[in-house]
Amino acid sequence: MEYNRYIVKAKSLVSGQWVMGYYYKMAETTHCLIGECPSAPVHHYILYETMTDWELPNQMLQYEIDPDTICACTELKDKNGNIIFEHDILKGFTYPYKFENEYNYYGICNWFTESKAFMIYTVKNPESNVSGISHSNVELMENWNPAIWEIIGNEFDNSELLGEQYYER
Repeated sequence: MEYNRYIVKAKSLVSGQWVMGYYYKMAETTHCLIGECPSAPVHHYILYETMTDWELPNQMLQYEIDPDTICACTELKDKNGNIIFEHDILKGFTYPYKFENEYNYYGICNWFTESKAFMIYTVKNPESNVSGISHSNVELMENWNPAIWEIIGNEFDNSELLGEQYYER
């Protein structure tokens, strides 16, 4: 799969596993707009194209997903070549993230609507003894250096890495 800004990942409602592809949502029915109508349930899906066999048509797989777990693709990679998605937790290898072989802060990849850009939101490692002066710092991901970042989880599966102060913002 070619990773671009239209790719997302989210958790499948059926398996609970992460799936990647193209997002779309669809209402079960369309009601007449005259009078009062109940709202139709909406389903959220990720589409993924897969090969069946050589010279045969490809298949489009459809996964129903939890819309609260949708993560946009940044098109950037970490030091291991892994694609970084929104809500990924990153371990940094430069100050203030790492100092004297201690990981004092983590970075979280977030979309900032005001800036219309992906940015790193800095969170104090709950196990660190630093005062936390860099907590809540934000930096633009425009001059990305993949050698100094590594994905270590995401907000949904690894919330223990962030501590309570992150969720109190």
